[in-house]
Amino acid sequence: MGGWGGDPARPNAGNPYGGFSEQDDGSNGGRGGNGGAGGHGGMGGGGGGGPSVGIAIAGGSFPTLQGASFDLGPGGLGGGATHPGTGGISANVWSPVTEIPWTEHQALMALYRSTDGPNWTNHTGWMATTTPCSWYGVTCGGGHVVALALNDNHLSGSIPPEMGDLASLESLNLWSNQLSGSIPPELGGLANLEALYLPGNQLSGGIPPELGGLASLRELFLNNNQLSGGIPSALGNLASLQKLRLSYNPLGGVIPPELANLSSLQEISLYANQLGGRIPPELGSLASLTSLILGGNPLGGPLPLSLASLHLGSFYFGGTNLCEPPDTGFQTWLTGIPDLQRTGEVCVPPATVSASPDAGYSAPGTLLTFTSVYSDANGWDDLDNVYFLLSPGGILTGGVYLRYEVAANRLWLRLPDDTGWEGGGAPEAPGAVRTAFATLDYGQSQVLTSADTLTVTWAFTPSYRNSGKEHGVYLRAESADGFAGWDGHGNWIINRQPTLLPPAAINSTVPSGQRITLDPRYFDADGLANLETMYLAIANAPPSGEFGAGAIYLKYEQATNLMYLADSAGTTWGVGIPGGAAGESLENSAVKVIMQYTSAGAADARTQIVRWRVELKSGFAGSHYVYMRARDGFPGADGDTGWTLKGALTIAR
Repeated sequence: MGGWGGDPARPNAGNPYGGFSEQDDGSNGGRGGNGGAGGHGGMGGGGGGGPSVGIAIAGGSFPTLQGASFDLGPGGLGGGATHPGTGGISANVWSPVTEIPWTEHQALMALYRSTDGPNWTNHTGWMATTTPCSWYGVTCGGGHVVALALNDNHLSGSIPPEMGDLASLESLNLWSNQLSGSIPPELGGLANLEALYLPGNQLSGGIPPELGGLASLRELFLNNNQLSGGIPSALGNLASLQKLRLSYNPLGGVIPPELANLSSLQEISLYANQLGGRIPPELGSLASLTSLILGGNPLGGPLPLSLASLHLGSFYFGGTNLCEPPDTGFQTWLTGIPDLQRTGEVCVPPATVSASPDAGYSAPGTLLTFTSVYSDANGWDDLDNVYFLLSPGGILTGGVYLRYEVAANRLWLRLPDDTGWEGGGAPEAPGAVRTAFATLDYGQSQVLTSADTLTVTWAFTPSYRNSGKEHGVYLRAESADGFAGWDGHGNWIINRQPTLLPPAAINSTVPSGQRITLDPRYFDADGLANLETMYLAIANAPPSGEFGAGAIYLKYEQATNLMYLADSAGTTWGVGIPGGAAGESLENSAVKVIMQYTSAGAADARTQIVRWRVELKSGFAGSHYVYMRARDGFPGADGDTGWTLKGALTIAR
């Protein structure tokens, strides 16, 4: 058969496989070359407008081209040895390729085209044979491409997205080339990839978060590029990762704490970036880590004490604003690291002194003022930020989280999900800032300074979302030399008193010996879980204490789901029985409670209904008053309603 067509001036007629013409810039393509002498015509050169190749056909039957790839374009369909080609079809044509799937073959072709393959240092076999597994740098296994090693091979241009089609790829090494552009997010779909080496290029843009999907990845080297943006938190999903190298990039933001999820990680190298903030203390949980390279970044604050649990052979933090905690144990650990580059700065952290009040309670919607005191041995103006937190258990979400920015003289209120700050008003200035959990009043807040002491009066109104909870009072102070906190300085309860809704049967006359249902309801705006004990009394006088003589005292405890009746003398509660207990009853001289038909349940998310099925005895006939009482989880914080008159009930003989 005829050979591949060449440039019109060099038809390659003598090469049994021929060659192919390729345009330098896609603008000067000639018409298809002449076909080979005799047999079938060869592949002609590209037409103008793109690096296409034409097809030259001579006499005789045209061979079947299985596995060929044709692209519409400005290339020409060549004629015979003496006939010019016609426009309309351009093609990248290959003889049959059976070693690997066609999509993988196409991905290799895309890499060659996108990275100036003809000018690679070594491109042996590429685009010249039909056995891609023999091409330079290509390793196959099981009929798939499993590795590409084209490091230091003068690749230039961009990495094509088609690389994501190499589904069986285990190693991609493009180290030390002249690659530019961005890292294709499609690489994040290479489920078998164990090693990704892209250092020593001019890659730019951000690190695709899609790389966090590489579950098999053990080594990720992206150092010595021009990558910008932050380190994606999604890299914390790389469960198999052992080495992470991102040095010498203009990466900014902070070190994501999610990296602490990488339990197999042995090396973190982030040298010479633009990373700020603090070292996440969570990194102290990386038991396999032996090398931590963080130097040359504007990181600040103290080294986390948690790092002392690591077995590091190398630790670089020179060229940062980090300081070393003076803790003796930490210093012993630090100086025992064989390969250490340090700042030599020892932290002198600030301190939190006090908060006032340090105990009490309030209802939601009430303006509160807390005064907190902070100190710094270097002077109050050495402080960067001071904080106040009113929160259950010190969690940073779902509470009142405040900050005073010292240098800017601004007050801030943290968003409830701990994702950002709102506000920025000055103390004693008009205005306020509000979130779903609190309103911070600038005008009634105040800041005083004296030598090494900073005093902040925080004025804020907690919303109902904080109610039904006991909150800790926590303080924190930050300076360039470290921080103090969160230190506990007291407790504060925010609570709403339950509401009592009387039984439907009150203010009526009922005959003795007849069974009736008394159905009091107890409403707690902070939710049913906040209710603890619910009472009902039928008495001649206001009760004192939990019970008394000559009356009916009933009690339901939500935590145990037990129901009680006081004895006739009003001195003790009888045995508790769960509602719905068949054949059981509670009884004294005034009443019999039929437990099979007595129960407690939720009327809605904030209302408890207790149904007492009772038979009032003739010995208790007469006119009586009906009282109710409820206690929630914070009876000392306005959570006990006390006995409240709700109506009357007459029992006829």
